[in-house]
Amino acid sequence: MAPLASAWRRRLRLLAPLPIALYAVLAATTFLDYGITWDEQNLDSYGRLLVRWYATWGRDAEASHWGDHYLYGGLFELMAQGAERVSRLGLYETRHLLNAGFGAIALLAVFGLGRALAGPLGGFLSALLLLVHPVFYGHSFNNPKDIPFAALYCVTLFVAARGVLRGSGPGALGAIALGAALGAGLGVRIGALVLLPCVAALWIARALWAPPPERRRRLARALLLLALAALVAWIVMVSLWPYAQLDPLRNPLRALRAFQDFHGDYVSLFEQRSVRADQLPGYYLPKWLAITSPEVSLALVPLGLVLSLRALFGRRSPRRRRERALVALWLAAASALPVLWVVLTRPPLYDGMRHFLFVLPGLAVLSGVGASHALRGLPGKAPRAAAGMLLVWLASLAVRDMIELHPYQSVYFNSLVGGLPGAAGRYETDFWGSSYKEGVAWVAEHYAGPFRRPLRVANTSKCILTSYYLEKGDLPSRFVPACGDSPEPPNLVLSITRDGRHLGIPGALVHLVSRQGVPLCYVYQVRRPWLLDMDEPPPKRRPAR
Repeated sequence: MAPLASAWRRRLRLLAPLPIALYAVLAATTFLDYGITWDEQNLDSYGRLLVRWYATWGRDAEASHWGDHYLYGGLFELMAQGAERVSRLGLYETRHLLNAGFGAIALLAVFGLGRALAGPLGGFLSALLLLVHPVFYGHSFNNPKDIPFAALYCVTLFVAARGVLRGSGPGALGAIALGAALGAGLGVRIGALVLLPCVAALWIARALWAPPPERRRRLARALLLLALAALVAWIVMVSLWPYAQLDPLRNPLRALRAFQDFHGDYVSLFEQRSVRADQLPGYYLPKWLAITSPEVSLALVPLGLVLSLRALFGRRSPRRRRERALVALWLAAASALPVLWVVLTRPPLYDGMRHFLFVLPGLAVLSGVGASHALRGLPGKAPRAAAGMLLVWLASLAVRDMIELHPYQSVYFNSLVGGLPGAAGRYETDFWGSSYKEGVAWVAEHYAGPFRRPLRVANTSKCILTSYYLEKGDLPSRFVPACGDSPEPPNLVLSITRDGRHLGIPGALVHLVSRQGVPLCYVYQVRRPWLLDMDEPPPKRRPAR
């Protein structure tokens, strides 16, 4: 039996990184399918201002006060500007590939955490559970704010946890690595500051766990290492953020207050009502997390929590296992506390739970570690095989939806609300406009011409979401983006469903971009191409809600 067990462990070590390899293949072959999202044009503009800031040594200071983007660090945008200068892909295609790279970083960090806490099987299951989370996967390709932040948040958790799980505890190199990871996260969003007290709690708890004669020395060492990590993090953050460079101590805290006091005019569709961002109920975020997490995660997160508590407080648990259980529970707390803070303070929220994607990797680790311990704890091969088949079946439910929704995995809803068909009209779906790309592709195929003049194409969101694709290949000879306050009306109007914008368009509905029977983007013909120079009113037909 021992040789067989040893052979199985060797195979498991080889197969453990499989989810990361699978993601890399999927990302490389499908990233071109994902459309532009609402924020990307402004973020690219901010990136160009960042380059000018550094190129002029701060003399061109527009990046330090431009819009509200100056409140964010520039890490991703600086990387995107560098990638655009060497890439042979288009502007947004390059950004999406880089975005997918941060998704891979998140998977690597999750794999590393799972492996450190539960061996190769824990690493495999943790990475797999994040890979089959449709919302996280979908955002990985075209969300340049929240996915890089989530990836670096998870990397910081990994570095902090590794420092505790080392036999000798965290060292100077570990503190510097922690500071670099935390500083990179702060260089995307100041919200990463919440990690500093989280890491401090873990490292101090580890020091206090030492035998009484060593406790004081280890506590002093932990505090010194935390101070070193904080210093490195602040230096890295300031180097990536023009606004912070103007006042390195106070401006980051001002940015943090600005996000906490944010009062925009955003309106979200929630429980079939349009609600202002500052009037949403306290359970808004927990409910979004519950209805957009795949069933396999909903089942395994409580299991991981229970097994970790049992290992921590079990009398027969060896010290090493109790340390790992402590770290697993710490990961759960690092993911749950931001959600609890939202419930208690009720800050303005919008766009579902995309701003809190960073809590998903930690929950994936907790689930993967719990599943790993549960499988190992079952007596005999038959129960393990049955549990493994149940796990595969639950994961396959999410995989099926991911295939059917592609490339709109970010609009996934689970069976608690009846999937996407049950959520339509009750919750936001494609609020960011990534489905415009597919709408433009349909227009290009079905309005081939020839026409006396190019057709004018408009949308109900930002012009770039359609104009970018209309300016490719031979399309400029057949289509003209109808943007701004042009006196000449468009021939075609594309509309997503956000704020009910598709309901007020006069014209004939000629196409729907939909998934699982749910419309995401409407294509209207409001002027017939062959009547381009005439004033005949367009046909009037409105879609059902």
